[in-house]
Amino acid sequence: MKIILNHYPHWRTSEQQARDVKQELYTVILQSGTRDIKEIKKIVDQIMSVLKRAVT
Repeated sequence: MKIILNHYPHWRTSEQQARDVKQELYTVILQSGTRDIKEIKKIVDQIMSVLKRAVT
């Protein structure tokens, strides 16, 4: 997670970087073996929600 966020330091203010962070998260979760796309979307949305709350 830290590597992804460090790679996209403006993810909070840049829509493009936020999309890139989400894409990286999808990749990591897919590599973990999860294949249910709805579940992956739910996990990524939850992660992004927590991150946004943590920095505001």
